[in-house]
Amino acid sequence: MRIMPIAGLLLVAALAVVAPMTLFATEEGTPTPAPAVEFTPSTTELIDAGAEPRAPLRYRFNKDLKELMVMDMTISMGMEVGGMEQPANEMPTIRMFVALEGQEITEEGNLKYGMEFTKIDVLGDEDSDPAMIDALESAMVGVVGLTGWGIVDDRGVTKDVGFTIPEDANPAVVAQLDQMRGQLNQLAAPLPEDAVGIGAKWRVTQHIESSGMSLTQEGTYTLEERLGESVKLSLTLTQKALPQNIQPPNLPAGTTVKLTFLESQGSGRIDLDMARFVPSTEMSMKMKMNMEISIAAPDMPAQTMPMGMKMKIEMKIRPGAITETEAPVEEEPGESDD
Repeated sequence: MRIMPIAGLLLVAALAVVAPMTLFATEEGTPTPAPAVEFTPSTTELIDAGAEPRAPLRYRFNKDLKELMVMDMTISMGMEVGGMEQPANEMPTIRMFVALEGQEITEEGNLKYGMEFTKIDVLGDEDSDPAMIDALESAMVGVVGLTGWGIVDDRGVTKDVGFTIPEDANPAVVAQLDQMRGQLNQLAAPLPEDAVGIGAKWRVTQHIESSGMSLTQEGTYTLEERLGESVKLSLTLTQKALPQNIQPPNLPAGTTVKLTFLESQGSGRIDLDMARFVPSTEMSMKMKMNMEISIAAPDMPAQTMPMGMKMKIEMKIRPGAITETEAPVEEEPGESDD
């Protein structure tokens, strides 16, 4: 996992966080579980090899590495329901801490790593809606402490990924993790097989299953700078989905959702240290999505309501210090800092 939850985490995080708080949250009835997610590898196509000199781009894995990924995500969302438009509302920033630890180098030369969600903060300010903060914090309950694993090769291509799910885990959390499993195979920025130089471009295409929907994502990476182990990339991203029936996690019984339109565009930068696990990343993405929601009740005809959603997602990722996840505690009498 070299790794950076770039576009995939943008999409899964936006839908996993936003959807339960808007149209799919319910206190009554039995939520419909999301369908199982198939693990789909990405494909990489070299567009331009760039200028001479050229050399392969490869990560240098060390199974003894222990690092912390810190991700800040801010979502601004506007909605139109039944022809009535609501102004865009910026949610508090969500800060997620994920501990990453190398476990072994496989016979094929791939890295097997472990991960743990150690802490999640909702960073509100004086202008933040307390109800929104509570909703976000509730959505994160059950995620902290969860562990997983993955296998990735030296080009950043994820071979497999999974989670260790407790027997008493909340079904909603299990559904979200199943969706996330389909996203984690794009945590890395896949690198081209060929030798490349400054100005090189390559396209990474992936079919994604997220929150019960299928879409196609294309990311175009450009090698902007390379100096020793330091590599700087720029990224442009597009996502599109065909009209389809979708089944998000936590969908109430008797409710169906049809996606009629989805397109998104984004761009960002990625600073890699080829000998480290976690990059420094900044990413911005805009998404437009239209849906038709049908709600059926006993002895009543189904009601269908159009809904539009526009989102802007800003994300930053950086390496962190393990001490950042340690919450302050009150010392017992007689305790010291030692």
